[in-house]
Amino acid sequence: MKVLYCIPGLAINSDAPWVTRQRAGGMLAAGLEVVLMVSRPEERRYFADMGCEIIVDEMVADSVGSRRGLPNLWEFIVRPARIQWRAFALARKLGADILYFSHPEPWTLLPIVWLRHRKHQRPAVSMFTTTVYRHLGKASIYSFKTRARGWLNHLAVWCLCPRINVIFDNAHVPQFFWKRAGEQCTVLLDGYNDSAPAPEARALSRERLGISPASRMLLSFGVASHLKGQDLLLEALRGLEPTFDLYMVGLVGGIYGDPRAGAEALINGPWRDHLHFISRHVSDAEMVDYFTAADAVVLPYRWGFVSTSGNFRMAMEYRRAVIASDQFFIGEIVRTRALGLLSPPEDVPALRQQLVAFGTQPQSWFDEVGDHARRLTDEQSWGICGRHYRALFERLSSEVGGNNAGRAASD
Repeated sequence: MKVLYCIPGLAINSDAPWVTRQRAGGMLAAGLEVVLMVSRPEERRYFADMGCEIIVDEMVADSVGSRRGLPNLWEFIVRPARIQWRAFALARKLGADILYFSHPEPWTLLPIVWLRHRKHQRPAVSMFTTTVYRHLGKASIYSFKTRARGWLNHLAVWCLCPRINVIFDNAHVPQFFWKRAGEQCTVLLDGYNDSAPAPEARALSRERLGISPASRMLLSFGVASHLKGQDLLLEALRGLEPTFDLYMVGLVGGIYGDPRAGAEALINGPWRDHLHFISRHVSDAEMVDYFTAADAVVLPYRWGFVSTSGNFRMAMEYRRAVIASDQFFIGEIVRTRALGLLSPPEDVPALRQQLVAFGTQPQSWFDEVGDHARRLTDEQSWGICGRHYRALFERLSSEVGGNNAGRAASD
C-alpha cells in the first residue's frame, strides 16, 4: 500500500521534521510504502536516512518576488495551500492509495476537498491534526489575524470530518471540534521511541553542557510562548528556596514574548546561579543532551492544551519525570501512570508546591517514574502505532475499493 505523506507546515512548525521522522518511520516499520512530499531541495536532508522515496515538488517553491511585502501571508497561508493542492495531483500521478496530511492548514484544505475530492474516492485522504485553536480566543497577546486564522482552522476541521478521515491524537480532542471519538473521526495515540540513555550518559551530557553533576535539574524546553506558561513558572519561583536548577531552553521574543522581562528580581536575587536562559535554537545533539541531563521536564501549560506534547513524549522517551498542568490528556496519563507531579492549570501557588516537592523527592522516586515511563514507551512504541496506521489505511482503502466495485456493478 502506497502512502503519499505531505507536510504543508514543514517550514513553519519547528517540530515537523522530528514528528515526521517518527510517524513516517512507524508507517515504514509496519510495511507501508511511504513517499514523502517536500517542496524545497534542502528539506530532503531531514529525512535522507529514512530509506523511503522523497519527492521534491518545486512547483510550489516560493520566490523572492512572490512573497515580497507579504512574508507572513505567503508562509502561513499561500504556500501551505499550494502544497496541499499540488498533493492531490501528485497522489494520483503516483497511484497512491492514501494521501496523508501532517501539519496542514485546514481552512485552505477545505476548498479543494469540496471541489476535487469525494469520500470513497481514490486516493483516500487522511489528515492528522492535534492543535486546538479554540484557546486562541483567550490569548489576547496574539494579533486579530492570528486568532481569526485559528478560528477558521477550527471550523474547517469540523467541516472536514465528514468528508475525509481526520485523525486526533487522543480521545479528549474531538469534543473541542464538536465531535465524539469515533464519530466521523479517528483517534490514534502517538507513539514513543526508545531513547533511554545509558547510565553514564547523564554525567557526560552535563559535562558537555557545563552543568554541575550533583545539582537537581528541571528543564523547560521549546519556544517560550504565552500559552505554554513559562511566565507562570517564573512567577512560581518567587519566594522559593533554590533547591534545584531551572534551565529554560528555546527561542524567545516576537509574538511569543520574553519571560525574562519579569524575572529581574529572580536573576539578581537568590536564583542568580540557579536560573539559566538558553535563548536560542539548539541543535539536535544539544537537545538530546538537555533531556539526558535533566531530572524532570516542566509543562506549565495554560488551560486549553488538550493535545499531547512533543516535550512530554521526549520526557517519557528519556525516562524523565514531568511537572505538568492537570488537564485533558497529559493530566490523565500522568495521573494514571504515575509519571510525575500535577497542579491545576494557571494555579501559581499549586505549581509552587509541586516545585517544592520536586526539589525534595528522593532518587528512588525518580527511578520509579523512569520505570513507569519505560512501560508506557514499550506499550505504545512507534512500531505498534505504525501497525495501527496500517490497519486504518487498509480500512480506508477497502472502503474506496468496495465503493468503486459497487459503481462498476451498477454500470
